Amino acid sequence: MGKRKKGIKPVDSKTVRQWALLGRTPLDGAIPSYIWDTFEGPSSIYYLEKDTRDMTQEEYTAFVVDMKGYSERFLKMFSQNWFKIKRGEWHDS
Repeated sequence: MGKRKKGIKPVDSKTVRQWALLGRTPLDGAIPSYIWDTFEGPSSIYYLEKDTRDMTQEEYTAFVVDMKGYSERFLKMFSQNWFKIKRGEWHDS
């Protein structure tokens, strides 16, 4: 994984919610393939399949119970590192 790509969103990338509907979730520390950026910061983040994994039953249940909150948690986690990513200072562990 490396820095996020700028420019056109890859056709095969999906949002956290779209992947969750398919039973997948982003890998810990995965860098998005595309970020829909606004003046307020990132509003949607997209991942490629290679940067996701199958959800556990507990994760899938949590998603079904709170679909909107599930996606917003990923956006919040990602936003906490947003300025580091923009400066190229965020690296995978």
